[in-house]
Amino acid sequence: MDEHERVGPRLEEGTSHSSRQVLYGFSDSDAYERFRSHSTNDYRPYPLVKGYLREQLQSDSERIGLIVLDAVSARDEQLNAAAMDNVLQALEASDAKVGSRYRLTYDAATLAYQVSEREK
Repeated sequence: MDEHERVGPRLEEGTSHSSRQVLYGFSDSDAYERFRSHSTNDYRPYPLVKGYLREQLQSDSERIGLIVLDAVSARDEQLNAAAMDNVLQALEASDAKVGSRYRLTYDAATLAYQVSEREK
């Protein structure tokens, strides 16, 4: 969180990304602290609780919710992300593994990320 806002990488503008919500998510406190050590912002952790994820998934079925997995910094060239519903399923099943189905690639010209689906 940054103040009262959940934080995620900035996506390139455009219709293909207008229905996406992207948040940073960390598997443990070490991964989060590594991210914070590379940031000038004073982020504070907030757990990705199951209720919040369910609410986001139900509030707009057209929106694609993504969770960036264990980013090292807010300026990584490549980020891996999982679908929010996959993260919720892993939390509900107490599964330690979540597959990253999406890749975010930083574009220095736009100072934003392009989202693409990874090949299976």
